[in-house]
Amino acid sequence: MLPNRNVELMVIGSPDTGGHVDSAHSGTRPIGKLAKRSGTTGANGCFYTDYSPSHISGFVTIEARSGNRVGRKGVYVGFPNLTQLLDGTNFRIRGQTTAHPSNHWGSAETTASFPRIADAYKNRYYGASPMPENDKLRVNEISLIAGGKFDLAAPSRGIPIPNWHNLNAVHKYHREGNSLDLRCCSSPGQIPRNRFEELERLALANGATDFLHESNPEHFHLSFNNEPNNISNGQLNPIDTHTPHSYIENAWEGALGRFASQNEWEVWHDRLVLAKSQGPSEFLTEVKLLQKYIFAEYPTQRTKEQFISAVFLSHLFREPTEAETQFWLSYYNNLPPVLPLDRKRQRLIDEFQLTQEFVDRVSAIVDGEVMMPPIPTPSPTP
Repeated sequence: MLPNRNVELMVIGSPDTGGHVDSAHSGTRPIGKLAKRSGTTGANGCFYTDYSPSHISGFVTIEARSGNRVGRKGVYVGFPNLTQLLDGTNFRIRGQTTAHPSNHWGSAETTASFPRIADAYKNRYYGASPMPENDKLRVNEISLIAGGKFDLAAPSRGIPIPNWHNLNAVHKYHREGNSLDLRCCSSPGQIPRNRFEELERLALANGATDFLHESNPEHFHLSFNNEPNNISNGQLNPIDTHTPHSYIENAWEGALGRFASQNEWEVWHDRLVLAKSQGPSEFLTEVKLLQKYIFAEYPTQRTKEQFISAVFLSHLFREPTEAETQFWLSYYNNLPPVLPLDRKRQRLIDEFQLTQEFVDRVSAIVDGEVMMPPIPTPSPTP
């Protein structure tokens, strides 16, 4: 190892890994960011940097060049040890797509518990008789082979095919193999509505730690191993907790529908990390400046409603409710008519950044990953 040598690094993505088929997506697969892509080796002959992976699982290669020497190191981004759930005696897997042809990978708790749930359901309603094929439970999705964001199309948001997004509310979870979507209201696999309450009881008694009845489309969302949507009592939800790295990526996506470039990310990551070390007030100020910088690029032809939606997505990583949209439309429409478009938009952003939800979102940004310990899986009951 030689000191004082120039080093250049780059991240190279591997297509069709992590359970994603790249050709069935639009846009460019995110591959993560390097804190520094170039520098000089120190007295010990080493150059140090940090790699922050994206929300998309798969393989990447870190390539380093110094003079005529080239070195490469493969990195696996994802959750290890997920197990594929296959058809069972009393359930069938469904939901495979061209973009995600294998999407029933779960944690040990999920893949062990769900067959028990299906068996308990069969025993409760069919006794010793075999379960008719059309009545067998249908599992739509769990997670991809390496976990990570399970991106889906969202036609209502102008996303006709998956595009590597992270903020779309569809499949907010399904990242660690602890979320399972169960068909309830279409055939095959339709569950009579008078059985819904009993199915929930059986699920919670046989390993699920939460059971949600969701809409659009109507289905059940089962959680295992204390998957985050079961967290309450003021505890931090890992899905909704961010580092400076993930906040920058989501802020850019929410406002502009794209991810930050490497140069943009490096500049603002350094600024946020420094500001965070200086104190909460300095950090909040820097996050506000980040948002101002991003929205300077926001297209002028977008409607007021689209702008308000982008403000919510970029600042809070969620869509506004109808009532919230109407409130901020009223605020916008009451601004002095003589103000130019950019001033009106900035006035709304300035006011929005005074909301407690935004301040709380920023104060919850952490230096590293947040992990919630699992709770014990309940013992099975008939």
